[in-house]
Amino acid sequence: MKYIHITCIVALLFSGACLLRSQSEPTNFSADIKSKIDDLKAQLHWSDENGRQQFSATKLQVTKQIWTLIDSFINQAYDSSDVSLEQLKSTLDSVLGHKSGDLQNTVIFPVSIPIGKFLIVGLEVTRGGRAIPENAISFRAYGQVDRRWRLIDHVELQPDDDFLVDLKALALAGGFPGKFGFIAWAMEPPLTPYKEIVRVYSFDGQKFTTEWAPHAFVMATVPSFVTLTSTGFDLHTLTPDRATQILQSYIVVAGEVIKSTQVDSGP
Repeated sequence: MKYIHITCIVALLFSGACLLRSQSEPTNFSADIKSKIDDLKAQLHWSDENGRQQFSATKLQVTKQIWTLIDSFINQAYDSSDVSLEQLKSTLDSVLGHKSGDLQNTVIFPVSIPIGKFLIVGLEVTRGGRAIPENAISFRAYGQVDRRWRLIDHVELQPDDDFLVDLKALALAGGFPGKFGFIAWAMEPPLTPYKEIVRVYSFDGQKFTTEWAPHAFVMATVPSFVTLTSTGFDLHTLTPDRATQILQSYIVVAGEVIKSTQVDSGP
């Protein structure tokens, strides 16, 4: 089996240190996983009513098979003591068919909490018809077992309706003692400006907990819908009639998300 050795910088959460490491990845295994995922993804797209009905009947099962393949790939291809986050993200983007400029993303968080070290990976699989995406989004937590990454728990980002695209997520500065907290969001097309579904999750080393699950927001036309603060985050939103911009500020205290201020930012 051929191996490609890549030297990279691995960012370690909370340590502030950077270590120069080498990572070996079995390229043949990666290509095999990609081929299997491509075959499954072909079942997740439709162009007529018959295809739509078949998609609706099988999408959950087929998507679960893709998640299982990714879990197997991460477990078998990567040593848990020496993983390049940049390489892992690039490889996952490749096997999932993500391309630069597309509205599909992979997110990776290295996690260090009192119970141990983990990886949290946010995955997005393209699904649906030609006009409006119905993507699937899952966050997977992997723990170190026998120098390999084993799936510990997962949680899916579920839209209010069927439509979802463009996963994003950021680690929160604090507010979850002994846990890792992060905010995740994605667009709900087709109306523009888009609605954004937002969730705050925590991970304690054994399971995910959904800490905050509000109704979808209407996104303001700004570079980033979410801005992190030292105590929580801001959301850049519009009123329901899409006429006025609203800056909503939230703090996170002892695992609870609390709105602190709301400011009218004008049209």
